[in-house]
Amino acid sequence: MNSSNSLYNISSWDGYTFETFVGGGNKVFEIPLFQRNYSWEESSCEQIFNDIFHACIIGKPYYIGNFMYYKSSETTPKVNKFILIDGQQRITSLLLLLCAIRDLYPILNIDNEFIKNSCKGENEYKFKLKQNYNDYYDFINIMEGKREEKKSSIYDAYDTFKKLIDKDKNVFSRNVKRFYDTIKNLECIGIELNAKDTKNVQDIFEKINSTGVELSQADLIRNFLLFSESTSIQEHLHKYWKEVENIIGEKKISKYSKAYLIRYIFSDVTNDKIYFEFKAHFSGYEHESILQDFVKYSTFFSMIESQRFYEFDQNDCLKIKEYDFSDPKNEGTAKYNQLNTLKTTFSLLNKIGTDELNPFFLYLCNSLYYRDINKLNEICELLLEFMIRYRIVQPSGGGGALSTKIRKIMKSIDDGECKMSKKAIYSLLSNKEDSEASKYPDNDEFISSLKSGVSINNARVLLYQFARRKGEELVPFNSNVTVEHIMPQGIDDIDDDNDKKWWIDNLGGNEKWQEIYNNYLNCIGNMVLVGRSLNSKMKNKPWDEKRICLQTLAMGKSALKVAKLEKWTKSQMETRNKNHSNELSQYITGPKSDKKVGSNWLL
Repeated sequence: MNSSNSLYNISSWDGYTFETFVGGGNKVFEIPLFQRNYSWEESSCEQIFNDIFHACIIGKPYYIGNFMYYKSSETTPKVNKFILIDGQQRITSLLLLLCAIRDLYPILNIDNEFIKNSCKGENEYKFKLKQNYNDYYDFINIMEGKREEKKSSIYDAYDTFKKLIDKDKNVFSRNVKRFYDTIKNLECIGIELNAKDTKNVQDIFEKINSTGVELSQADLIRNFLLFSESTSIQEHLHKYWKEVENIIGEKKISKYSKAYLIRYIFSDVTNDKIYFEFKAHFSGYEHESILQDFVKYSTFFSMIESQRFYEFDQNDCLKIKEYDFSDPKNEGTAKYNQLNTLKTTFSLLNKIGTDELNPFFLYLCNSLYYRDINKLNEICELLLEFMIRYRIVQPSGGGGALSTKIRKIMKSIDDGECKMSKKAIYSLLSNKEDSEASKYPDNDEFISSLKSGVSINNARVLLYQFARRKGEELVPFNSNVTVEHIMPQGIDDIDDDNDKKWWIDNLGGNEKWQEIYNNYLNCIGNMVLVGRSLNSKMKNKPWDEKRICLQTLAMGKSALKVAKLEKWTKSQMETRNKNHSNELSQYITGPKSDKKVGSNWLL
């Protein structure tokens, strides 16, 4: 039947069998580049196989569902070309099932009825279904009767169907013709959309997503940016998207998209609304220009998330080159030193957690990376020390308030109310009118938190930055840099009874040791930075043995000073906890009102 539907602007709505929909003349259904890869797992393949087999046995038709598509502008007189919007997973699965049957029962005419078109000299239109970029070659191999020895969802589904057929081969062999006819007669509805109405197609795609097709925010944004009635235009735009995937990885695009969007709108976005806010803001922009900008900012996001640095040709953003820190030609140059400093800062920031600041970092990198790396380094180091204090003090309910504070600072710079300088940003970070949940922790709060207890992760970043600010020679910040508890963790669980007894006696005996342990285990005074982790047995040894090992592995003068002490009792812990907390507060920059030692770097 044909009808017109004003809500969706549908060109036609027709009832088909699977044979008349996919077969019946020369036609190609193309899965667009903005769609997801094939993703059916074994359970889904089993379900459709069993449903069809049941319909075959009882002799009743089976409804396979709706297929939404629009006619491509590149249709030729020889071949009708359609772009699938909904149903690509089902069509792919059914064709893989048909290929499995064809390869086990070659007497059937499956290739000519379902797999291949009859037109000659048109390689692009040889098969009824054209997969997207990632599944293209694996699917072609199956259509051609080949099976490479590799893992992929396409090959896995094909293998599953062959396994299901072989499971009870005698029964299937007796019913193979009826089974094939059941597939041919599967009932479906084809819904043809008006591709010239871009908004209509986008709205339908969103509607499909809201009714159970689990697409990520990145999937929806990709659809929005790559959609076109022309396949060649889609392929051109897809090059930009693919570059973003290469730079930051497919799994991080939703997270990146949120930071990118906030950088432009200066407002918070919930994770489930990233796409809708993205579309609302960028609807008036030409999609290629958005994608070019999207590629550029992805290189900055890579610096933050992965500490990989890129440069690209401003006239051609697809000409991207990663900076090679291992190249001897780069080592020792001014640029190498600048980028290496920034790399360390972002490594520390990434470890301590900076999702709230990521939009601001994108903003700063876009303004300063190609113009003034030294200024970028200064600002990022200030933000690092602000975040160290913030994470350690942990103001109540600070997450949302911190995001709001950072967006206000970014907006002030964008509006010209604040200079993009360390001094100006420092003043705004120190604003005493900010809420308690977002304020810059002062020395009293910072020292109190250090003395009461610090997580290993935060202590690791803090102590490394402290040694770095003192100008001490350090190994690169990586997994070999760890924090060691001087009084060991889990004294009750020490395997060696002699070592366990030594620590209990050292801490005052059975009546006192537990209280001292609870009060001082995670204080900063009981922690030192080491170049690599101690052997698990050495961690629990009496102090005389453990400190000898620490003298070799300790990183920084503060840790070495501890390793020279002859005792490690409550008295030493109390003294170091007080002195070390005070010293750290002088080097890890606090709010502008605090008096600090050696802080001329802020002027």
